Amino acid sequence: MRRTDRETTREEAWRIFDQSAYSVLSMSIRDIPYATALSVTRMDETLYFHCARDGEKIKAMRENPNVCLHSVAHMKNCAESFTVYYASCTIRGIAQEVVDEAERHRALLALCRT
Repeated sequence: MRRTDRETTREEAWRIFDQSAYSVLSMSIRDIPYATALSVTRMDETLYFHCARDGEKIKAMRENPNVCLHSVAHMKNCAESFTVYYASCTIRGIAQEVVDEAERHRALLALCRT
C-alpha cells in the first residue's frame, strides 16, 4: 500500500466490507482482466457470492482461482479540494466452488439476507 498512513486494521477492513452495498470482484480469464460487481456475504472470514454453474465467473475461477475483491462503504466528493474521501477495503484470496450441499445452502440463505 502506497499510503500506509491510511491503512486500517483487519477489524476495520471487515467493518468497511460489512457496510458496503456491493463489491467488485476482479479475476483473470486467459490472462485477460475480468471484473464484475456483485453481492457478497460473509460467514466469519469466508466470503460467498453466487454464480451460475457455467459462465464467466466460474470459468475464470476454475482457470485461475486468484481473486481480488474491492468494497467501498462511504464516499464523499469534495470538489473544492479536488479529492474524494471514501472508506474501502481490498481483499485478496483464492476462490473455490462450494461443492458441499449443506454449506451451499447456508451460503445462499446468507446471501438472501444480505
